[in-house]
Amino acid sequence: MRQLKTTSIVALLYLGLGFAAGANNALAKPPAPHPQPHLPGGCPDGKTYKVALTFDDGPNPRSTPQVIKTLQDTDTPATFFVLGDHFNAGDKSSKEWQLLREERAAGFYVGSHTYSHLPHTKMTQEEMTKNITRSVPLIGDYLAPILRLPYGDGGFAAHTPAGKAKNAQIMNTIHKAGFTHVLWDIDSQDWKVSTWPNLINSVLYQICQSHGGVALFHDAQPHTAAHIAEWIKIIRAAGHELVGLDTFVPEAAQSYNPNSPVQANTCTPPGSAVLPQDKQIEAIKKCVADQKAEKKND
Repeated sequence: MRQLKTTSIVALLYLGLGFAAGANNALAKPPAPHPQPHLPGGCPDGKTYKVALTFDDGPNPRSTPQVIKTLQDTDTPATFFVLGDHFNAGDKSSKEWQLLREERAAGFYVGSHTYSHLPHTKMTQEEMTKNITRSVPLIGDYLAPILRLPYGDGGFAAHTPAGKAKNAQIMNTIHKAGFTHVLWDIDSQDWKVSTWPNLINSVLYQICQSHGGVALFHDAQPHTAAHIAEWIKIIRAAGHELVGLDTFVPEAAQSYNPNSPVQANTCTPPGSAVLPQDKQIEAIKKCVADQKAEKKND
């Protein structure tokens, strides 16, 4: 399993996201069409990489249907991290429920984005447990045992004792609930209007920098729904392969079981902004070997 920005206790040295998905962004006037990036040869090293598309914050009846259709029309695998509060009305005939069923019926993976889109480092133990587990009775039958924290808050490496302790508390709560936490390697920042003119160029650059990996988009963003077909075409034209999340996170292909807590991995892999994939794997293997040696010597 490639561990990159898939976290167990704390992971990642890279923090490149904003702390608001900006609902008003969708109302802003889009900028001029994206400039075409230089495509031939893939990355500067001449290599091409595997990329898994993931979408947060949905389902949104205004934009998610177009995202689903585009993914199906282009035969593109994807994973949706959904918010539980979209399904709390109790009406399983709602558009949100219909979209959730469509996502699963189309063969896409579905993970939890927790119940409410809130920063977990600001929560008490009781609050975080409730927000992490509240979606399970509603949509647990549709989920893979994967979860992404809103904003990634609690998943990024902390640099103070208090921050490290809080992150460990959050990850322990996620694991006890039966989930593996999944972050990302490539952040489209598609929620941010200022990124739109150069968004695909940024994505291509990050693919090369991280040697592929997990890409973050938002199906709740109308701008993303309108342009995802174009972006998919450009990524593939650059020679990169769009793959399922299970390529990097095998748990994505499994069914959620709340009675199967996840074993925490105390090896913290470096973020992909620091080391390429092969070096990360080496670091993880060395960490695991060192832990086994320490345990043997105890």
